[in-house]
Amino acid sequence: MIATMPLLGALLATALPTLWLEVMGETKPTLQLKLFNKFSKESQKFVKERRNDNLTSDSSNIDSLPSTWGTPRFHEMLHRQDQRRLGATLHSDSTLFFSSGNFTMNYGEDYGWLHYAVINIGTPNVSFLVALDTGSNLLWVPCECRQCASNSARQQLDIPLNMYNPAASNTSQHISCSNSICESSEVCKDENDNCIYNVRYISANTRTSGVLVEDIIYLSSSNDQNTSVKARIVFGCGQVQSGNFLSSGAPDGLLGLGLGAISLPNTLAKAGLVRDSFSMCFESDGSGRIFFGDKGLASQNTTPFLHSSGTHAGYIVGLESMAVGSSNVQHQIDIVIDTGTSFTYLPRGLYSAVTTEFDKHIGQKRINISDVPWNFCYESSDGDMQAPPVSMVFTGGGNFSVYNPLIGIYGAKGVMEAICLTIIESDVAIVGQNFMTGYQLVFDREEMKLGWSSMDCYRLDERVDNSAASSSAFPVVKDPSNGSSSPLEAPAVEPSHSNAQIQVLRCNLHCILYTTFIIYFMIKWIS
Repeated sequence: MIATMPLLGALLATALPTLWLEVMGETKPTLQLKLFNKFSKESQKFVKERRNDNLTSDSSNIDSLPSTWGTPRFHEMLHRQDQRRLGATLHSDSTLFFSSGNFTMNYGEDYGWLHYAVINIGTPNVSFLVALDTGSNLLWVPCECRQCASNSARQQLDIPLNMYNPAASNTSQHISCSNSICESSEVCKDENDNCIYNVRYISANTRTSGVLVEDIIYLSSSNDQNTSVKARIVFGCGQVQSGNFLSSGAPDGLLGLGLGAISLPNTLAKAGLVRDSFSMCFESDGSGRIFFGDKGLASQNTTPFLHSSGTHAGYIVGLESMAVGSSNVQHQIDIVIDTGTSFTYLPRGLYSAVTTEFDKHIGQKRINISDVPWNFCYESSDGDMQAPPVSMVFTGGGNFSVYNPLIGIYGAKGVMEAICLTIIESDVAIVGQNFMTGYQLVFDREEMKLGWSSMDCYRLDERVDNSAASSSAFPVVKDPSNGSSSPLEAPAVEPSHSNAQIQVLRCNLHCILYTTFIIYFMIKWIS
């Protein structure tokens, strides 16, 4: 028998199985391929024999192999290898955003504001202006409405809004009670029934209910905007809304960006389209940006996410202290980072300490104003006030400076009358959007950490091709069916192969041909 020889031994450095060629027999040579897992005993033996002369310099690699097949350590290493391989298949510099653009905008009335983005769903696609909420998981849109926002509430946003109709979409499918993602299966009479959902939000009496459906959402890539990315997602056909959803809060739907399995970031990452991370940027003019797959800057501050210990699930971090001017308020609590909340909420003890220090430093006359949710307001006719800086320190020592914790209060004639500190006393600790202004926040779900960097959101447009990925207003696109212009409409485009995909395909073909030639000449040589 001819000695066993390795074919393409370099494959040992990857997660692919190692190939051995073994030629059997003396008079009638045959070619035999043996497949060994990288962490198998055979592979260990081969590596040790091959590196026998370099054990001292490379002992870390040898010792890293598990000594026993099937042990917990063995399976842990396989899992790590899968994670590395998955990461290698994704473009680390590639991010996705909605087909209408990466632009987000702050909308609202009175003293409640949320960031919104335009998404396109279904075939033919329908556009929705959805609120972006990291404090929940489900995407829902108005659909087969029995109780939805009134036309007057929807018209407050000054743009035409739509309604989703599952029967009108060629790619829509209902989710049955037998689907693993259905959380209400215990109330179903039959496993083939439509899966119902019912989500309650932290705002008083605010909830949505309906049935779950599956359809296509349209996205664009920062690497190639000419290629449309279509992803199948599960979302709520919102039939009944209540509370804030009937007035100004998300009248056209809400996009949950939380940690749940049904959330859009999880769906995109599970499909292998992007890394399991996303970023949101909040500009002082009320605009913003959103990128799926974004891991942020290497220089960003970070703090780990904590496991939820209460009823409010979401992105929770540890707050070590707050600073007001030169005063440091030590108070360790868990606090939620929630883009779906307009303002910042602190529990009584911390709220009292922070507002007291702020009141000491500001040196202005405090006044009471009716119909506002804040208790610390001060006379001001021009907004020119020397307010003390406010900052937070999160677990790990990262400093989070609040660029503007104040809001101006205007009278009937549009003249500023006062300025208020936008912190509210509450049983739940939440960092709301007003504290996020001037930052790019990175919700890194792979490494379970929050990242933040001071950012001019307009600079982020440089990572996107010079097509209409972002703009100062939501895009107006020609409707291909009638040639008319309609706001918020982006045509659904069939995906095409990107240059990267073509290069990978060519590489695979070359590798197959190269391996085939090697095997052919070895057989010829043996015979």
